[in-house]
Amino acid sequence: METDVKLNLIGDDSTTVNGVVKNYTTYGDNEDGSMTQKAIKNYVTSVKTNLENQIRTSGGGGGVSNLGGDNAGSIVIVGTDGNIIAGDTTEQAIIEALIRTGVYQAKDAVGAEVDYENRSIGRSQEATGMTDFNKYSMYGGRKRCTVADDGSIIAFYGDENYTEDGSNGQVMVYQPKFYYQRIPINTTNSNVGKIIRKESLIISPTEQSGFKLHPAFIDENGEELEYVLISAYEGCAYDISENAYMVRDDAGIDFNNDKLSSIAGAKPLSGERNSLTIANAEKLAKNRGEGWHILNSKVCSIDQMLSLVEYGTFNT
Repeated sequence: METDVKLNLIGDDSTTVNGVVKNYTTYGDNEDGSMTQKAIKNYVTSVKTNLENQIRTSGGGGGVSNLGGDNAGSIVIVGTDGNIIAGDTTEQAIIEALIRTGVYQAKDAVGAEVDYENRSIGRSQEATGMTDFNKYSMYGGRKRCTVADDGSIIAFYGDENYTEDGSNGQVMVYQPKFYYQRIPINTTNSNVGKIIRKESLIISPTEQSGFKLHPAFIDENGEELEYVLISAYEGCAYDISENAYMVRDDAGIDFNNDKLSSIAGAKPLSGERNSLTIANAEKLAKNRGEGWHILNSKVCSIDQMLSLVEYGTFNT
C-alpha cells in the first residue's frame, strides 16, 4: 500500500527539514504491512539547505529534475553528496525482485512456491511449518450455512434451525474475501508465448502492497463483496409443479421454472436424463432468484488457491 511519507533531514543543529517525498526501502513492522521509510540522519549542514530547495522545487535543476507527481510510488535514492535522484523502480518491482530471491516476507499471509515443471510445491511465508490455518479468515471463516432465495443467510452450522434437507434454505459455504499475489519466478518462451514454469502464490485476508482482491469477490457492477456463497453439494433440481426436490435425478425438468438446488441426500442432475447444458443449468440457477449462478471458474479458483497453499500438493 503506497503511503505519502515525509523525508526527515536532521542536521547538526538538530533542526528538521521536511519535503514530500515517496521513500520506500525495506519491509518494516507497520500494522498494515506497508513498506516503511528508512530514517535518514546526520547529514552535514552544508548540504541541508541545497537539499531543501531541491525538494521544494520538485522539478527544478540538480538531482531532482525528474522528481514530481509521475514518480509517486518510486524508489527515491539519496546520494552521498545529499543530492536526490528519482528512480523509476516501482515498489511492486522491488517486491517481485525480493520474491524471486526468496527474501520477501508479507505480513499476515500464507503462500506457496509452485514448480509446475517438476510438479512440486513448497510452502512459503507464514505457511511454512503451519498445521492450523484457521487463524486466517479465508480459512477459519469458511462455514456452512442455509440461504434463502433472496440471498439472506438463515442459519449457520450449529444453529438450532440449521438443516441440510432443503426445508430451511439452500446449503451453502460462506467464504470470506481474501487478496492474492502471483509472481512468476521462472519462465520460458515458446511459439505460443511465455510459459510460467515456477511461480509464487501468496494469499492474505488483508489488503497490502502488491496484492489484488480475488476476482470472485467483485460483483457484476464492479462492487467489492465481503463474502461469496458457494454450494456445499452438487446440484439437484426443485420441481415447482410438484413442490418437491428431485432427489433421484428424475427426467422431465422444466428449465423455465424449476430451480437448481444444493441439499444433502440428493443425486446430482445429469445430462443423461435431461438436456442439461451449461445454458440450461444457468437458467435453473437464475430461477432461484437474483444473484444465483452456476459454479464458474472464478469461484473454482478460490478452492484451488486455498487448497494449494494449505495442503501443499496438486493431489486434491
